[in-house]
Amino acid sequence: MDAAGKSGSQNVNFEKLVILDAKDLNQTDFACVVSKDLSTVDLDITYNPEEMTLTLNSSPENGFKFSDFRQINFGSSKERDLNLCS
Repeated sequence: MDAAGKSGSQNVNFEKLVILDAKDLNQTDFACVVSKDLSTVDLDITYNPEEMTLTLNSSPENGFKFSDFRQINFGSSKERDLNLCS
């Protein structure tokens, strides 16, 4: 840990997040990251029923680094999840 209390470098590009054992997330229809200035960037969503994985992808034109965002939000409007992406 450095003097600022940070661990390691977060200056790496975000490409995708793969969630395993995601059978209960198969209805996910919105996903985004929230940046430090509270703006949102939508993520592409892919559910693979055979592998039971949910993949949240950054599109090339919306590239960003891990150090650029605060949180990832995702959910299902069919399940009445609160959409913090709009």
